[in-house]
Amino acid sequence: MEANKKRTWILFGALLAGSFLVRLIRINQGLWYDEIHTLLRFVTAGWKEIVTSLPVPNNHILYSLLAKVSIRVFGLKEWAIRLPSFLIGGITPAVLYLRLRKRLPQSAALMASAFMVLSFWMTWFSQDARGYAGWILFAALSNLLYLDWLEQAKARTALWYVLVSVVSFYFFLYTGFIILSQIIYGLIRRRRKAGGQKPFLYLLPLLPMAVALGLYAPGLEGLYLYSQTNGRDISGRWLDLNFLQGLIKMLAGTHWVWFGILVSILFLAGLYRISRDQSGLAWLYLLPAALIILATASFRVFIYPRFLSFLIPFFLLGAASGIELINQQALSRFPRLRKKFIPLALSGLISAFLLISLGRYYQLGKQGLQPAARYLSRTYPDKDVASIGLSGFEYLYYDQYAHPYQNDEFLSPADLFGKMAVATHPWDLPKETRDLLKEYCVQDKVYLSAAGPENNVYLYRCFKDDGK
Repeated sequence: MEANKKRTWILFGALLAGSFLVRLIRINQGLWYDEIHTLLRFVTAGWKEIVTSLPVPNNHILYSLLAKVSIRVFGLKEWAIRLPSFLIGGITPAVLYLRLRKRLPQSAALMASAFMVLSFWMTWFSQDARGYAGWILFAALSNLLYLDWLEQAKARTALWYVLVSVVSFYFFLYTGFIILSQIIYGLIRRRRKAGGQKPFLYLLPLLPMAVALGLYAPGLEGLYLYSQTNGRDISGRWLDLNFLQGLIKMLAGTHWVWFGILVSILFLAGLYRISRDQSGLAWLYLLPAALIILATASFRVFIYPRFLSFLIPFFLLGAASGIELINQQALSRFPRLRKKFIPLALSGLISAFLLISLGRYYQLGKQGLQPAARYLSRTYPDKDVASIGLSGFEYLYYDQYAHPYQNDEFLSPADLFGKMAVATHPWDLPKETRDLLKEYCVQDKVYLSAAGPENNVYLYRCFKDDGK
């Protein structure tokens, strides 16, 4: 027992050190659209406005408060804005390893946590000035502690459950779907138990739900107004092919769709095993995911893969359990096979591909707004800059002299001619603007993003001496 305990803490320390090391690299890279919008709209606002303003459903209030404290202490730096996510995301793989090993085989918990360390999307969220890193960790702890509560009904467990659930809720409003799923699961479990336990065991989630709704109460009117206006337009962010591909890649921690599909096959195999051994855990992850998708469809609110980022630990745990299941089946057919050969080989292969995607993330970064501004000031210092596209106004954070245009604003030749143009999402620009770019401008440079084309930054030269 002592040897096992020592081994567990050694692995915990290794996961912790590896996680922080991976997340420390490039933590000071330029901010991307969502981070700049969060900083300028919320973090730099007054304390009262932060806690009372909820103009969109993905305003991460608790993160804005923590980031405000961080920049007050350390100054307005990229790493300081991201510091809360860095600390929370850094401990996530090691903490979840300790928790998951109590419910599933230690080998599966270790593999899943190692995949979390190497997942470039987990690293992205740990270097993101948003609340997703906090949501991933505290949503997982909420589910695990709720299962502990149903099994043990200890006051200490209830206290920790309520605390982490409220924290998760205040990081991201969509925790409400997780709490609702816990209530549904608890009631179903009560019906299945003959002479069942007392109802209060299953209704405990109502407490963090009430506390969190109280915290959100000042902003609920604004959120309702949003759902009646802008929220009606999901801008194509629905269950189309792009969304599904993005979701698979995010959950698998890769930039390759084919690799994400292969890991998804492992997940489906592991899901069978988890559903058999820990059906409650499967319920508490899959049901809220279905509710989020259903709610965004019903209310016509936009949805991005990151709105389901809380699924990442469960998905990687399923992939690890799938590897364990394959190993179990192989050993039953080939008894002379070494017991750890298949888990080591498959987990090593997955880790190698995760490292490639992680290296690509380090190389490309989130979004090239900062390097684009530096390049233009160095290469074309005498040229005015027109900033267009979705990030048109956010680009001003790195180039205050640029002239921004609304994403749907119609431009004239005079708006572009003789200037450099910076564009994001150029395919979403009005057709007239796209035609102007083709007629008067030539593409000068593209800053690719590890997240894909939506975060790419395109530079255009729109003056005569370029040969046009």
